[in-house]
Amino acid sequence: MEVVDLKDEQCSWFPISGNADTVYVGQLVKWSQDGGVENAGQASGAFDTTGNVVLAGIIVGVNDIDQTYDSTYQRISISGLADGSDTQSTQNARKYFGQEGMWNKGDKQPLVLVALIDNTTRIKAPICSGSYGSALTLQTVTTGSTTGLGYTANASDMTGMANNCTSYCRTGANAGLYRVSDDTSTTAVTVDHSFPHDIAVDDTFARVNITPGHCAMQTGTEAIYIENDDACTTDGWGIVVEHLDLRDAGSEHAVFRFIPRHFGGVD
Repeated sequence: MEVVDLKDEQCSWFPISGNADTVYVGQLVKWSQDGGVENAGQASGAFDTTGNVVLAGIIVGVNDIDQTYDSTYQRISISGLADGSDTQSTQNARKYFGQEGMWNKGDKQPLVLVALIDNTTRIKAPICSGSYGSALTLQTVTTGSTTGLGYTANASDMTGMANNCTSYCRTGANAGLYRVSDDTSTTAVTVDHSFPHDIAVDDTFARVNITPGHCAMQTGTEAIYIENDDACTTDGWGIVVEHLDLRDAGSEHAVFRFIPRHFGGVD
């Protein structure tokens, strides 16, 4: 994930939570109870009403001199020091660079630079299926429609949640057009606003579990991407999608804002 139009004054350094988690540049993080930040993980409950975490921001840097590249997530990572293991010798063994702000340049604890966010911050995130970098399942139409109100195809990544999924026509007479679907199926897609042209057998569609405007969204376990194989019927964040781009396979992404409740506010 990344903050759109990031400004230097949005960024501050914070310790990593004492749970010894590994965190990543581009990861969404929440405030921890020990004065630091940690992986925001996945929302629990509708609009996170069970988890009720308070989001902090997105990691944009680490204070390791010898930085670690994570090949799975294709980005820099840094590991925290567990409570009780954060000893003098452990800290003194670190190769680090000092930071400005409240942290003394001689402070050797692991720190991450966080781009702080609120409900007005626009965030760009990739959309993947099941794991970071995994392509979305392309739907190929097996039963078309002369009304443009739906189609049947191979199973999409998720079981649809009514009015929380979007289909984008990749090939066919409706290529380049988006429609929100109101079904709860993996294969039989129905829309309220018809596609303007007939849908034919072998037309192709990309289907995602978010919609333009206010909707639910789930992240992957490391909160680096939008998880497309979760329908958000039980768990999900509340977001407002400002832009959705499903044109190119492997480059699908959304630009969105989180709703106020994820920052301790009210909707």
